[in-house]
Amino acid sequence: MVQNKATFYRYLLSFGSNLGNRHENCEHGLKLLSQHLKNIKCSRWISTPPLRSVEYDTTDHGDYLNFVLEASSSMSPPELYRLIVKIEDQIGHSRADKWLPRQLDIDILFYAEDDHHEFATCSPLSYSCKNSDLVVPHTGFWQRDFLQKLVHQDLAIPLEALQKRHQSGSHESK
Repeated sequence: MVQNKATFYRYLLSFGSNLGNRHENCEHGLKLLSQHLKNIKCSRWISTPPLRSVEYDTTDHGDYLNFVLEASSSMSPPELYRLIVKIEDQIGHSRADKWLPRQLDIDILFYAEDDHHEFATCSPLSYSCKNSDLVVPHTGFWQRDFLQKLVHQDLAIPLEALQKRHQSGSHESK
């Protein structure tokens, strides 16, 4: 009898908070999520001004506390996304509109099918689904210099490999 080997995924996630006790919000979210992750490697935590948008007024938003992490999990991207939404909702994430201040925002930036190597040596995959808000790679990653710096400088992941995947534009619908 052949036993199926469990599939593990490597993830790059971003955390952000700009309401309430930002540090406590991020720590609480990380604690809840880390119960489902292993091999967690975090970047430094930095404060950044809110992004500006032509569509949404963010001039009255407070600064964000941000960090990124690399981790592995047996959860597929949709499973992890559903867990993230639950954690965000528990801590405080308004879904009334985009670009609102929030106590916690967690995004899946990239993922790869590989648990035996660091993300830097994996080939990132794409994921999108018509009936979900989940799109990986995260559509805003390349417009957020602070995320790129945290991924490249703190987690030592070459942006070139991520960029090649981004430019190829391939997405797997599940």
